[in-house]
Amino acid sequence: MYLQFYINDNGDKVYTTKKESPIGLPTQSAHPARFSPDDKYSRQRVLLKKRFGLLPTQKPAPKSFKHFFFLWLSDVVKMTIIKKFYTYPIKEWFAYAMVIHTIPALAILHKFNFNFTVAG
Repeated sequence: MYLQFYINDNGDKVYTTKKESPIGLPTQSAHPARFSPDDKYSRQRVLLKKRFGLLPTQKPAPKSFKHFFFLWLSDVVKMTIIKKFYTYPIKEWFAYAMVIHTIPALAILHKFNFNFTVAG
């Protein structure tokens, strides 16, 4: 049995379980769009809303794998270059960073269909 409502002459909502108002117009559903009396997971949805302030349907869209992979790869290259900077003279460090990290990074990016250009 679903709770319905209609607007009376004073403009107030009158709640009922009937499908028609006293003047013969159809009543409207009093339940929110995401609620159903036989919904198994409404309790969990309310709990998530209270705990996190968002329903699962209100979360922002997840970022793509490519985005996360690119961020991870750039962090790995940065950390390795920083480590090598303190152990090699500058010319050797630059050559090491360019050969060891840039070429495999470009190969990996190419494998995942990243569009890139190499300025020469």
